[in-house]
Amino acid sequence: MVCNANELNAAYAADGYARTKDVPGVFVTTHGVGELSALNGVMGSLSERQRVIHVVGQTLKRLQDNHMMIHHSVGTHVDHQLYNKISKFARLGAAELWDAESAPAEIDVRHHQRAFFFVLTASTAYYPQMYGRMRASLHFHAT
Repeated sequence: MVCNANELNAAYAADGYARTKDVPGVFVTTHGVGELSALNGVMGSLSERQRVIHVVGQTLKRLQDNHMMIHHSVGTHVDHQLYNKISKFARLGAAELWDAESAPAEIDVRHHQRAFFFVLTASTAYYPQMYGRMRASLHFHAT
């Protein structure tokens, strides 16, 4: 794991890891400004055909369903998917992992794609088996 000062640097580090190790580079950001900050790096990876996976921590489903105003919300009818919609042009695929039971299979199927986004909700992230399965599927190695 490499810690970075900001999301753009994290995207560049994942790109560099993908280039040197010939495996997908993976990085994690928060939703909203975190994922937008990383888009330049993700677009660079996409244009250079590097396999980079961006894991985005998303708000709880109930907050999204109720259009709750939280940090970095935009507009009067809050759309928690706004940033996800903006980033769709920077990726070749995405999966929203709402359910801890089905998420591991989704990770197994899609982790090989390049410029891929996993949107991981806060409620899903709390399941210990999710972290272990994601770590194994994506071949995380501490560096």
